[in-house]
Amino acid sequence: MAGNPAKDSLAKGMLRDKHYDLTNTTQLMVGGDGNSWVRHSFDLLGLPSEFVLDRYHLYREARRAFGFTHQTGDWITQICQKGLAAALPDMLQVVSQASPKTAEKMRKFIMYMVHNQDGLMDPDCRTHLKVKAGNLGTIEGNVDKLVVRRLKGRGRSWSLKGAQAMLAVCLHKQELKQNAFHPFEKEMQPKMRHKVRRRKQVDGDWCQAGVPAFHLTHANRPWALYLRKLIHPEGVL
Repeated sequence: MAGNPAKDSLAKGMLRDKHYDLTNTTQLMVGGDGNSWVRHSFDLLGLPSEFVLDRYHLYREARRAFGFTHQTGDWITQICQKGLAAALPDMLQVVSQASPKTAEKMRKFIMYMVHNQDGLMDPDCRTHLKVKAGNLGTIEGNVDKLVVRRLKGRGRSWSLKGAQAMLAVCLHKQELKQNAFHPFEKEMQPKMRHKVRRRKQVDGDWCQAGVPAFHLTHANRPWALYLRKLIHPEGVL
């Protein structure tokens, strides 16, 4: 896995202790983007481990460097089944024909694979492994759905101290629910319905309505004086 070290380490620890029986485990498969903290996450367990470069990161970086093409996909398939040497000559040929800026990105991706050569081949293609492993996408999905989405939203991260505090709250949620959070019970007051008696409208009521313009700041404006004269020709307000 890759991302925030504090979040991912805590997440993997929770899932490991809850869902996996490590007492009978003979081989660990560690997947990640190549960062050293990912590779050494399980060193204290003292079990044999194999590193697998996360396929999401491998494909993403390949397409950023060489583009989204069938040739790029074929290279990754060859690399995952036979190793870097299977596709490296063709990749270098493309690098030699690219523009300086593009060639620099391609060389950077090739060096990324060189630094992670031990994690390129699929576990099923590693002849030295006695136990074959499947796709590591399951643990990635568990970390994402069981932990990450419950602790935070996407695009944000937790500090180690904050994540530990949240996990402690989740651990004691039943006690908190029983002893700390009581539903607020509000007595429902009967609503008093008052009947409003409406006065019967008379046709001449509109003539008795006041005109605010005659009494406010516009009272001395020419248009207000003219309108007042039309309504009250006798001069009575």
